[in-house]
Amino acid sequence: MALTSLIGQHKLKTILAQEARHRHAGTYILTGAKGMGKHSFAEEFAKALMCEDPDDDGACGKCSCCNYFEGGTTPDIVRVDAPSDGKMIPVADVREKIVADSVVKPQFSRNKVFIINMDYVAEAGQNALLKSIEEPPANVAFILLSSLSGNVLDTVLSRSEVLKISRYTEEEVYDVLRLRQAPGDEDTLRTICSYCGGNPGRALAMTSDDSYISLNREVTDLLLGLGSDSYTDILTDGSAFFADNKKDADIIIEIIFKVLGDILMYNVYPDREAATETAAKIRKFALENRHINSVAIGRCKAAVTEFVKMISVNTNYDGACCALMIKIHEEFKK
Repeated sequence: MALTSLIGQHKLKTILAQEARHRHAGTYILTGAKGMGKHSFAEEFAKALMCEDPDDDGACGKCSCCNYFEGGTTPDIVRVDAPSDGKMIPVADVREKIVADSVVKPQFSRNKVFIINMDYVAEAGQNALLKSIEEPPANVAFILLSSLSGNVLDTVLSRSEVLKISRYTEEEVYDVLRLRQAPGDEDTLRTICSYCGGNPGRALAMTSDDSYISLNREVTDLLLGLGSDSYTDILTDGSAFFADNKKDADIIIEIIFKVLGDILMYNVYPDREAATETAAKIRKFALENRHINSVAIGRCKAAVTEFVKMISVNTNYDGACCALMIKIHEEFKK
């Protein structure tokens, strides 16, 4: 097992391998939404930092340090994750498990590594940790995990190397699903990959919930029908759909962006094959509505972006939904 065992994130892998061989920081922050693989990358990075002879692929997998790591017997890695009760990590634990232990030299490895889930370290705990990351011993490395970099104090961020996990491509998400032996036929998995927002963890969760497949079909049908729907239909049926699925607003937004992109793609490349049943429906719509060009799609996407901004600041949700649908209706109608 090494960095190549993880799918995607080629730029990040290169950086981690370089840092494992020649460190330029004492503290690293891996940021990315839940489900993006922060823990997996942190584990491989930690193993490479501890390895006696890391290479371009991270840990060598052969030395005693790697063997101890794989066997779960190394004392040179400390993991501080979410408490079992789901609450924040007590400040006392930060001082005892991290601050006090960080001055103890590694017993077997090149570096002693701490992997800390910052989503569960409150401001007081981060302040307690600050001294340790300001002046860490040469053979100690901190890997901090954060779903939102806004959860981390500026004083901690400024003393850390921030490494962002980027969205995965649809093909990479599909590879993750196949690797994890996710349930579902190819058509279903491909559909999930297309609207999971480049998040493999979210895609895996979707494979065990048929409602997401239904949601994709419903959103696609709603969107493709906006051009011919009356204002009354939009303000009643469309609004009711958004209201009933408010908890999945982020997924709906991803699906809308995906459908808009596909309409444009089939408009420009009408001979392109449709890989799924839903894609075939979108292709047919695009061929029948060649007036929906790149300019129109651009305005539709701008309307979606505006919708996201509106609901993020608690603007009237129903009103924002109606405004979005009417703007798309105006672009789609012949």
